[in-house]
Amino acid sequence: MLPSPRIVAIDDDVSELYALVNALNEKGHSCLAIQYSSTGHNHNIKDARVIFFDLHLNGNSAAPLSIHFSIILSILESLAPQGPYVIILWTKYGQSEGTSADTELQEYLSARLEKHLARPYKVLALDKAGHLLNGKVKNPDALISEVQTLLCSHPQIRALLSWENNVQSAAAQTLGHLLRLTSPDGLGTASVMAVLADAAVGKANIDIDRYHALNQALVPILSDYISNPSIPEVERSVWEQAYSASNYASILTSDQKADFNKFINLSTRTHGISLADRGAISSLNNILTVKDFINTFGMSQEQAAIELFSLLKPEHLSEARWIICQAHAACDHAQNKSVPMSYFVGLEIEDRYLKPRKNRPEFLWVSPAFRINGKIRSLVFNAGANIPLPTIRTKEVNALYRLNESILNDLLFKLRTHLARPGIIGVY
Repeated sequence: MLPSPRIVAIDDDVSELYALVNALNEKGHSCLAIQYSSTGHNHNIKDARVIFFDLHLNGNSAAPLSIHFSIILSILESLAPQGPYVIILWTKYGQSEGTSADTELQEYLSARLEKHLARPYKVLALDKAGHLLNGKVKNPDALISEVQTLLCSHPQIRALLSWENNVQSAAAQTLGHLLRLTSPDGLGTASVMAVLADAAVGKANIDIDRYHALNQALVPILSDYISNPSIPEVERSVWEQAYSASNYASILTSDQKADFNKFINLSTRTHGISLADRGAISSLNNILTVKDFINTFGMSQEQAAIELFSLLKPEHLSEARWIICQAHAACDHAQNKSVPMSYFVGLEIEDRYLKPRKNRPEFLWVSPAFRINGKIRSLVFNAGANIPLPTIRTKEVNALYRLNESILNDLLFKLRTHLARPGIIGVY
């Protein structure tokens, strides 16, 4: 599985395209060359971080900038880079034109790119005329130096991309560590992988999902490499320029808080995720009918919402959604235990429909506010509102979203500690 390119160059002039690409490749910066075609493009550039665009891809330098911008727009929508990425306008018509075009192009793309597509975090301009001579880049070192200077003009993104590189390096070190466990006269790679998978999920569960089994063993090792990186001094200076405590935005709107909380604690990546997966949350309607709810809890949903979840008024329940959360112990989930597990029942609701925090009972766990389906919602779970379900049933239920490990652990600690609290009878 070959990695997708991180540097891409797009030009209609083949000689100028390969002059740039060959110069970058010569200096160890692998670059994908794409010759512009009006019939469209089909390349994998989802991980691109730098995209060079010739400004006049249709060859008509006299056409209005909007025409050239629309061509670049259509190419980006076709190639769909996931971001973050920077665009460098590679134009031979002078820096003065590029200086205006870079700002205008960024505004044009921000306003018109399809909503689900990543916007370039920066559009920069680089003058071809200063670097090309007789179909070649006359001084590749000077080109690289100028490109690096352009990229350094945005220290925050430069720092974040250095973090991304460190994560990739950590993954490489993890795999290197794994391969060092093999030996010419001992275990082969497949055996090493099987031993690690067995340590994580147990031999009987390896073949149920081989990726999951090995991933359970490798993630803690990867996490250690990421958490304790060796940062060179030159990289530290990048971080010194990127941000400081003085940049902290002390006043955040409710919407901004909800976005931050979602980013930190909640994932909507649910492809292949069911209610059987750790931290998964689904609609309770997939599990219990209204009649089942009454039979399980001995009360109506409205009564339960008020008595068990601190809802202010019965009519507020129409603004809520009943949910259910998978909260297995990590080892039980990893080892694919087939016995019935306990699932917590809760509400997804706006915080303003709940009693004030100081008036809520200790048996409740209430999450920070998240943005869920465009609305700001909190999750409310009750330590005593749980039901046992067999894994075979929950595997058939799709997840709406899932809680990340840190907030899931907080939920479990709060609810299970409350369930396990001791009590004595005594006279004082």
